Amino acid sequence: MLDLRTKMNDFVAKRRAKKEDKGAGFMEYGAIILLVAAIATAVLGLGLDDTIKGWFKDSVDEIEKEAGAGGGGGGNEEEEEEGGNG
Repeated sequence: MLDLRTKMNDFVAKRRAKKEDKGAGFMEYGAIILLVAAIATAVLGLGLDDTIKGWFKDSVDEIEKEAGAGGGGGGNEEEEEEGGNG
């Protein structure tokens, strides 16, 4: 009986050794959440939100200028033809 138990333990150990780690674990997700929270706290705490918003606005304005776009827009062409919101 001991021999069967030893063989079973060896089998289980080999299966565990072959098993690959698939996906992220709980600790990894927790670390990512903490990192995002720390960055958000730093941005808001240092008052960088307006600065970052300005960077994005400047970038979008530059892209629109280079592309020759008039800006704005968005929406459904059918709604524009009808002249209403729905």
